[in-house]
Amino acid sequence: MPHLLSPLQLKSVQLKNRIVASLPHSQRSSAGKAGHFHLMEYARQAENGSGLVLTETAAVEPEGRKSSQDLGIWSDDHLPGLQKMVQLALGQGAVPGIRIGHAGITLPADQKKWLPPCERLVAPLDFKPEDLTRMVQRFGEASFRAAKAGFQALELQANEGDLMHQMLSGLLNHRTDAYGGDFANRTRFLKQVVHEVKKNWPNQLPVALRLAATDYSDCQESWQLTDALSLTRELGKMGIDVIIPSGGGLNGDAIRNTPANYQVSLSWAIRKQGYTHTGTLGVPIELTQANRVVSQEMADLVVVADASFQLPAYTE
Repeated sequence: MPHLLSPLQLKSVQLKNRIVASLPHSQRSSAGKAGHFHLMEYARQAENGSGLVLTETAAVEPEGRKSSQDLGIWSDDHLPGLQKMVQLALGQGAVPGIRIGHAGITLPADQKKWLPPCERLVAPLDFKPEDLTRMVQRFGEASFRAAKAGFQALELQANEGDLMHQMLSGLLNHRTDAYGGDFANRTRFLKQVVHEVKKNWPNQLPVALRLAATDYSDCQESWQLTDALSLTRELGKMGIDVIIPSGGGLNGDAIRNTPANYQVSLSWAIRKQGYTHTGTLGVPIELTQANRVVSQEMADLVVVADASFQLPAYTE
């Protein structure tokens, strides 16, 4: 497995291999704090040999959680648990990383289904401009706090129907102000977040963005791969070091007709236009296949929800 298990330099940080363990949403937190479950899962993924371990999404403010049991990073009260996670990863030779985000509005259950062509989601994305300004600031504060906790890699969540994805997609973003309408307006919030994060996160440490690359909708107002490609050209100039694309997420059945490993093609599309580093989600947990993705330069990193697939046998 020479390619999958080869090191990768991201700014001042060297990953020992190309495997990223990304913890899934657990709803096991109390008041946003990392507890025993989070510590054990983070340590387990590091022990399995991953080069980088990412927390589940830590909400940048209490209102940005999907549930009241979600992990958070809006308060210094969260630092002790997060610092323990960092030490557990470092003790196993893994790079400690954290994913931060905001859930945005909660879509009604009856909208999380396949929509007829060009039918819009009707839940209002009606945050006031001052609300959006506050949220941008919260991302900056969370980034500063993540660095204070000792994390060496930061990932921003802008996919799977979270707030930044909601702002990008015309399926949901019907705003008529500076944050809605054309491409420049719908990408404004995300770019403001990136700018604020870069001000608060150490320049020598990498920042990744988990980006919605397509809504998988034929509607003209939906977010398309061509939009994502245009945005990534700007993000590269803004200092985003890694793009990890995914598809769907706003309406639950939108990926039902996509082929296996469909997200690898999204990473490859971004790589072809010259983006330095990309990662891919959704690769089956099978080492030879993951190695092929890296060896064929379709992605630099393979992101999995669970790295417990006999990695130590290959990494020792």
